[in-house]
Amino acid sequence: MATLLLHLLLLDLKVCLLLLQQLVLLLSHLLLPQGAREQAGKQR
Repeated sequence: MATLLLHLLLLDLKVCLLLLQQLVLLLSHLLLPQGAREQAGKQR
């Protein structure tokens, strides 16, 4: 029983980590282009 709960907890952690990775990637994609545009605007 305890091992089953442990496996479920580990699976939960893996899923949470994957979701966090996706969120970070999404945020970086949203934020980076804006920063690049601002830098390009300053250079002109």
